[in-house]
Amino acid sequence: MTYHGYDISIPPGRWPGSIHWPRGTPDAATDFVTLQETRPDTLAGFARDVAASDTGGAGETVLFVHGFNATHAESVYLLAQMVEDFGITAPAVAFTWPSAGVGAGYLYDRDSVLYSRDTLEDVIEALTKDGRRLLLVGHSMGNQLIMETLRQMALRGTLGRAEAINGLFMISPDIDPELFQSQASAMAALPDPTVILVAQQDLALSISAFLT
Repeated sequence: MTYHGYDISIPPGRWPGSIHWPRGTPDAATDFVTLQETRPDTLAGFARDVAASDTGGAGETVLFVHGFNATHAESVYLLAQMVEDFGITAPAVAFTWPSAGVGAGYLYDRDSVLYSRDTLEDVIEALTKDGRRLLLVGHSMGNQLIMETLRQMALRGTLGRAEAINGLFMISPDIDPELFQSQASAMAALPDPTVILVAQQDLALSISAFLT
């Protein structure tokens, strides 16, 4: 696991929901541009940096887990876009698990989700120390990773800080309904609130549905 902090410039005059990728030399007036990067050495140091960035005193961190067919850069910029468009003032963290980043990599991605459970558990525990709360946001296959991790924590008895998880927003979740019921049954309760958002025009979920 590696840790990064990014300062990202978002251009004015952009349609909400859109990401402007550079074509040629990046220009902050028209493109999403990474202005600065920091690299904490440890997870504890990363968690401290996240808490220190909470200048508004929200006491909460938004943890976003991307879905199928998404690279690290795409996931980071998608989170930056959501933070900007929804006016999020709390610190925001992207957990980027090793997706193949291609439409044909569905089985690879599904295995990567299972591979990443322990790491996500470590991140959840680090970000909820010292009384900080957590809002989990998952897209597509990322919701399966979140649910598998919460189930694992419940079975291990390490979901003791469940009250620190303020809510779970599942965007176009790529989970079989029976599997979801099995995952949820291992927990005393789902995070409150738990919200499921669906959109027919979600391309990644359409590809997933076709493949499965």
